[in-house]
Amino acid sequence: MDLKIVPFSITIQVALRGYRMKVEQCHLSNQIERFTISAGSKYIIFESDRPASRLQGLKKRKPQWKLRETSEGLNTWNQSALDAIKDALWSHIKSIEQPPFNWDEHPKNKPY
Repeated sequence: MDLKIVPFSITIQVALRGYRMKVEQCHLSNQIERFTISAGSKYIIFESDRPASRLQGLKKRKPQWKLRETSEGLNTWNQSALDAIKDALWSHIKSIEQPPFNWDEHPKNKPY
């Protein structure tokens, strides 16, 4: 299974304000992967254990996220903002790994 992810964008809400952030997978190994989330000149680096769990065959397991590095000014964000970033990351990764089922292509939905 290919675990490489192309860069994408996420949008989160923090204190009734929307933030659009660019996400890039900056490191990938058999054990961990790191994502750089940037907004302007500020950045956050999150690390997950998704490659290790996929290697063990645990396809539905939610990865454990760790905050590895942050730039000046973002260390004042509260835990709920960081959780929103993690949830948006996991939501995008899950949609790549398990795309939604297309019911239009199901054989029972085709005309005779």
